[in-house]
Amino acid sequence: MGLSKTTWRVLGVLAALALLALWRSAGRPEPDPLDSAAAPPSAAVSLDQALSMPAPRPAEGAALEPRRVEVCEQAPAWTTDLEYIPEPVFQKIITAQKRQLRRLSERFVQDADPFTRGVGLTLMGDAEIQDRAAAQAANPLTVRAAPPTGEDSGVELTASERRLVDKAARSTDARLHVLALPHCEFMRDPASRCADLSWQRAAELAADNGYLWLRAAHEQRSGGNPQAERENLDRAIRSTEFETFERQRSALMASAALASSTPFERLAMAFDLPREGEGLDPVVLDYLGKRCTGRVAPAERARCQQVADRLARTEAYWSQHLGASLAIALAPDPQRARALQQALAARSARREALAGKHIGEDPSCAAADAHLKAVVASASRINSVDQPAAKERGQ
Repeated sequence: MGLSKTTWRVLGVLAALALLALWRSAGRPEPDPLDSAAAPPSAAVSLDQALSMPAPRPAEGAALEPRRVEVCEQAPAWTTDLEYIPEPVFQKIITAQKRQLRRLSERFVQDADPFTRGVGLTLMGDAEIQDRAAAQAANPLTVRAAPPTGEDSGVELTASERRLVDKAARSTDARLHVLALPHCEFMRDPASRCADLSWQRAAELAADNGYLWLRAAHEQRSGGNPQAERENLDRAIRSTEFETFERQRSALMASAALASSTPFERLAMAFDLPREGEGLDPVVLDYLGKRCTGRVAPAERARCQQVADRLARTEAYWSQHLGASLAIALAPDPQRARALQQALAARSARREALAGKHIGEDPSCAAADAHLKAVVASASRINSVDQPAAKERGQ
């Protein structure tokens, strides 16, 4: 089923390190080499190469000396790992995390807000999938038979997933469609209403959300409809926000943890949620990598350049980083690509310095609470597209 939800969140945290800090620094003494409007449209490196550039590393040959780790509500431990805590303690965190997510799911599904209920059903569905996998591992004879010819998966949706899909199909709330669609994309469950959901429909329900138009463009490309794909890309270019709603989902969980959990449970939740509230969507990454790099017609390169510029001017880290990386991939030659990569690395280093230690480096109770508060704050504003003048003001 591709990358898991947690995997792409972690990928986003590692990839998106630092664009916002530099754009918000005072003044702009020189033209910004990451301003995609300045880059002639031609591919020099792949999008994957561009995305993999920054990430600070220890000095070459640095010794990995044992260090004492103070873990929230746990006995002190020693480790030589630069980022992560000892495995026995981490397993306790995973156990506490699962227990807390199940408790939150039961609470959320009773909430009056449709989005909160949808998040609750998503968490319940995840738990049901884990239970089903555990049961099948304990008794392989319970594995269901292969699906009929033409089906993509032999495992149908869980009861909670089906409830979520049904609610989304009957709703005009794009957020519910975004929650439900990932549960449908790799399965063909005839008992569900997955056929009534699409990214095209979600984009039409939130017509100023460029992220949904990018997902809809990918959907049309997969369906062999190039004209609709181009129209959707143009809608993305004209959009004033790029919101995945993942920050809102993460903030909901972080806020609930802060209000009702023990310090160690809050630490467990902090490990599950990226500091920025979201990660990098691998579907959008893969789509833009295939759509916008390599042998691309000039008109389509120009369209991709506009997408890169739009993404690079947004508030959220994942979309900023993706826009800047796409500009690198569209660079006309290796020299230009290297200049863009160096600018991206500088931004990443500054962002990392301002953000402080990762929760794995400082798993204290205080750091966990600060991490969760940062997740809540990440959803305080819509991921809107800044105008060029905003960058010059250092905003």
